[in-house]
Amino acid sequence: MKEDKRDLKTPSGSSVFVSVGGGEPEPDELIEAAHDDIRAVPASEEMRDFACGHRGSSLYHMDLYGQVLHNNGTSPEKCGECAAAWFRSITCRCSLCGLAILPGGGVALYDYSRKMKPERVTEVASGAIGCMRWFCCPSGGFFAGHWTGTGFRSAFAGGGTIVDEVARTGEAAVGVPDGMAAAQVPEEPRLPPRPPRRPWYRRLWNRVGGR
Repeated sequence: MKEDKRDLKTPSGSSVFVSVGGGEPEPDELIEAAHDDIRAVPASEEMRDFACGHRGSSLYHMDLYGQVLHNNGTSPEKCGECAAAWFRSITCRCSLCGLAILPGGGVALYDYSRKMKPERVTEVASGAIGCMRWFCCPSGGFFAGHWTGTGFRSAFAGGGTIVDEVARTGEAAVGVPDGMAAAQVPEEPRLPPRPPRRPWYRRLWNRVGGR
């Protein structure tokens, strides 16, 4: 599906589009959700009883609207149905591509458009939530905050996007928690480099397995 991203606006009605080089940028093709469900995909014919009290496939992958989180070979403590229900409870959907946004994920905010498929739209008081995936969000100017697992947390005191904050204050925007002035952000301490962290989706997947 081709989506003309130039029609997208922030909740305040601002258009945000970044051009690299000369001429009008070409709209990108969205990579969309393959379906409208979160479900476990059996990865083993072996069955077992789980701590949740249910019986099911001992190994499974998690399919989040077509984005598959693959099991690392260790049988989780929850059955596939319970794990799927848990993921449904902590995720929201991108109003554009329909893929999952998990806790800690940065989100964009858009003005609701009739071009958006209703079954994919996640609306909050400030607008329609979108993901920050490179193939979906047309510009970092739409960034507005994070999904917490229970709701949207704004990065700006004004509750809008980066471009809305710049228009509101006339100053460069710094993404900080709602109500916190940029001057209050502590300087990052100079510490020895940390070992690389596991990706957020792997950490969540390990939580399902109690690891």
